[in-house]
Amino acid sequence: LYIDDLCVDKESRNNHIGKKLCDYVYDYAKENNIYHITLNVWQLNDGALKFYEKCGFKILKTYMEKVIK
Repeated sequence: LYIDDLCVDKESRNNHIGKKLCDYVYDYAKENNIYHITLNVWQLNDGALKFYEKCGFKILKTYMEKVIK
């Protein structure tokens, strides 16, 4: 299962909405015999990285880029 975007409005954060969304996705995956859940998160987004780690996500791989101007 791939999560394209999981967003909570800034003013609605710290109300456990993100955790509830992650729990819902996890339960859905489990009920439908889905093997794993993946998502992308920006390396510089420390808050999101910490949040997903709290939800049990682990780093699977790292993409790198070089911008050509």
